[in-house]
Amino acid sequence: MPITTVSLPDLVSDRRLLDAFKRGDKAVLEALYRENVEKVSAIIRNGAFAGHGVRLGGAPRREWLDLVHDTFRLAFEEKTRTGYDGLRPFEGYLYGIARNVLATYWRKNGREIVADTSEHTLPAPEEELVSEAELALVRAFIVTLTPPLSHLHDARYVRGLSQDAAATDLGLSRQRVRTLETKLKDALRSFLKNQQPEAKQATMDKR
Repeated sequence: MPITTVSLPDLVSDRRLLDAFKRGDKAVLEALYRENVEKVSAIIRNGAFAGHGVRLGGAPRREWLDLVHDTFRLAFEEKTRTGYDGLRPFEGYLYGIARNVLATYWRKNGREIVADTSEHTLPAPEEELVSEAELALVRAFIVTLTPPLSHLHDARYVRGLSQDAAATDLGLSRQRVRTLETKLKDALRSFLKNQQPEAKQATMDKR
């Protein structure tokens, strides 16, 4: 029987939730997304330590959304779900995926990852406020989505389906999925651009 409501999923202590996660239960995936999206976003924005004194720098602002989505897409793919053993907290497992996504991004873009012993590892408070304001705008944007973009967002970024699997699930061609995905990202960027004055004003009001 599918799980209809979930809050604070604990995949370690609740075998039923773990089994539902492995099956790709939508309610469990959505709850995990809600509980962890801000932390994953912070890793992508601000960077993270990758062990052995190595620190990954935060990604450029224009890449934030794509890298956050990539993290959840990888975390919710069938291979990842079935490979998770439930013996360690899922959050740590997810944050490790986020660090790997960030490391892969920098390697692909020609930045060598080196040890960083600087004490200044956190963003300035005002930078963090702007980021939180933009995250609120992203959530507001998602609420406005209508089919077929809302269905695509659910398939690709909530349930973590690959493009091929999303195409099959939605009854679309893979080319159509790619086109809709581009449209979705362009729409978000346009939404954020149009809302930037409000985000900046919200930041100023908090100071």
